[in-house]
Amino acid sequence: MQRMLVFACLVAVLVGCGGGGAAAPAYIPPPVALGLVPANAQTVFSVDVVNPYETQATVTFVTATPGLAVDPALSQVLPPGGSTEVTAAISPGLAGAFQGSLAFEVDTGADASIQQIPVSATAEVATASLATAALDFGLVAPGTSADRMATFTNTSTVSSVTISSVLLPDPAFSLITPSLPTTLAPGEVATLLVRYASTGRDVPAGNVTLVTNAVNGPFQFAVQASGSFGGQDIITFEDVPFDAAGNTAVQSFVIPGDAISFMIEARTAPGTELGLRLLTGPGGKVYE
Repeated sequence: MQRMLVFACLVAVLVGCGGGGAAAPAYIPPPVALGLVPANAQTVFSVDVVNPYETQATVTFVTATPGLAVDPALSQVLPPGGSTEVTAAISPGLAGAFQGSLAFEVDTGADASIQQIPVSATAEVATASLATAALDFGLVAPGTSADRMATFTNTSTVSSVTISSVLLPDPAFSLITPSLPTTLAPGEVATLLVRYASTGRDVPAGNVTLVTNAVNGPFQFAVQASGSFGGQDIITFEDVPFDAAGNTAVQSFVIPGDAISFMIEARTAPGTELGLRLLTGPGGKVYE
């Protein structure tokens, strides 16, 4: 009778040890440290999700800390003990240390568990520098142009800098290159080619402003030009006929508001005398 009781206890112990074979062993996902990433751009990375069960299981995405993202439609069947590489993305939005996590469910149908994967990074905002303080185009003849160059650098370590537009102080100035918008990789240098086209009378000056996503902007450099060559505007009347009394028809012309003097010049056959008979100015004032 004593032997039968011992045997019964042994059988009970063996049955208890063999039950619950699908239970998940202890599994802690390793953290993911991404290092330096752009604060305002998306960085793609991957994480490993593991099936710790002794039977196949389905992996689905549960949740993510703001700033992290995974395809919400994720659904993948893993064999016992298998793993899968899941693509994720980070876009912190603010500079500095970032701490977050991604949560995935591993479900066998009979058992399920949540795998929480910690994600850390240091976020960098875009910065840049402008090496040029001013561009002087000097004296430019009317109808011609002059080019000058400014240098702009993306000083970020991992962030891109985009020049989206340029504000110019006068229509006589234009940006020839680069075409906008243009994006600079970390450390890349852009040469800005600015052109001044002289119209003859202007003496333009002002600031060129670069509109970018760099946090230490805006960036400006001064531009100036002398505008005209010798201070002259030449007005040509071509051939002017004379009547029997030796007079021409009235000839009208406009003097620029910034002019301080003007000269009338006529060319005729040798030995012919010409003179200015009547000059009428603004308001009908007569000069004889």
